[in-house]
Amino acid sequence: MSNKTVITDNLNGVTVFKAPEGADLNLRDFKVEFGVGENWIEAPVYRMKVAYLNRISGYNVFYSSSVSADIKGEIKVRVTSLCRNINFCRIRPLSDNIKFNFDRTTVEFTVDKPLQLSLEINGDIYRNLQLFLNAPEENIPDKDDPNVIYIPAGVHTIDNCEYIEKSPNMESVLYVHEGKTLYLEGGSIVKAHIHVIGDNATICGRGMVDLLYTNAPSCVAYDLPDRNIYPRGIKLDHCDNVTVRDIIVHNPCHYIVSGNQCTNITLDNLKLFSCHYWSDGIDMMSAKHIKIKNCFVRSNDDSIAIYARRWDCVGDAYDWEIENCILWADNAHSINIGTHGSQNPNARESIYDIHFKDIDILEIHCCSPGYYGAMAFSVGDEVYCRDFTFENIRVDDFASSCLFFLQVQKNGYNPCPGYKIENISFKDIYYNGANSNPSHIRGYDEERMVKNVSFENVVINGKRIKSFEEGNIEVGEFVENITIN
Repeated sequence: MSNKTVITDNLNGVTVFKAPEGADLNLRDFKVEFGVGENWIEAPVYRMKVAYLNRISGYNVFYSSSVSADIKGEIKVRVTSLCRNINFCRIRPLSDNIKFNFDRTTVEFTVDKPLQLSLEINGDIYRNLQLFLNAPEENIPDKDDPNVIYIPAGVHTIDNCEYIEKSPNMESVLYVHEGKTLYLEGGSIVKAHIHVIGDNATICGRGMVDLLYTNAPSCVAYDLPDRNIYPRGIKLDHCDNVTVRDIIVHNPCHYIVSGNQCTNITLDNLKLFSCHYWSDGIDMMSAKHIKIKNCFVRSNDDSIAIYARRWDCVGDAYDWEIENCILWADNAHSINIGTHGSQNPNARESIYDIHFKDIDILEIHCCSPGYYGAMAFSVGDEVYCRDFTFENIRVDDFASSCLFFLQVQKNGYNPCPGYKIENISFKDIYYNGANSNPSHIRGYDEERMVKNVSFENVVINGKRIKSFEEGNIEVGEFVENITIN
């Protein structure tokens, strides 16, 4: 099924990769073209499965769309709506300030730098178009290097790819060992889980890991005693010095990218989609020295979650930098901190020195108020969370959640409560929306408190809040030194 990459670069500024035979394309909703001068080239539009969770009807599955291209300089983008008249249109993040023109069938605009965009026709966020415009690809690995696993264009399965094998739970898996580079050429689709089990490894390229049509059922159908062995998109397992960049990962049955007690991990320019139960975006346990940047995460559970001890992961989580990312939680939190830890008061673990900067949160939909929060500290299992900063966070109106959630708690995931939340700074937070559900700040008892939380320049619907009442923030018991500047 493998065939050679077809690259169209004659527009002197646009590179697109031909879809391989067998790719799951969306031929119903959109046609996407890129233009330079009077010349235009069409790009393949892929189907990306997303889901809406309703308490009554359960999961409702939709097919959104995605298009990728490499660009250099100023280019034109033309999107044609194939089955719906365009009454109004929105291109997000709004912070990118994309100026566009549209008529009943077509939207046109110009870009001059790499961007990750969501184009939404008539307010439809489930049959939307995700546009991923990358800088030109550099440092392509040598396919003849023995340390390179080079995946050419085409659809690759366990039946036709020598690198894919069966894992113990009967899933297709591609292992990346120490010192190896896995390169997914543009136009390649790998239908296998990626499992990194060695240090000094790299995963890169313009291809896709697509798990939608493996033989695996939904995550909830597995009868496995330990959810740690559920199939993930990319699993980083007790490894050091690993970079994952540029690729698309689509619909694993569990976490999209997980890190088990890893160090020195860089995730850069990833485009991540999921629709199953427990299919968080980026989840890492007991991980340190982590950089996440320029990533688009659309997940059906938490978009980014930071935990301490869980399963075979032991130790603190610290020194994280998350910046210039777009988060979209079709269910649960955008950012969730502190749910899992040692559960032992004599061996408490900490999550600390974590910094979020320049983040756009496009959507949050959560059916359970106990799991609300665009920026959530759901701290249990004796975890101690301290020294966090959130700076320049832009939050669009969301379906169902709240803006801030800081709680030392005990819930269905936590047999024992957390320890403390301390030294948390929120600065330059911009939210436009109903703000109908109150934010919560609450400790557990006189020992397990929330302390030293500052809000500086929090702007809701264009107004800088000066009180908890103006921000609809409920401050409960067992808190100390919560300030608004």
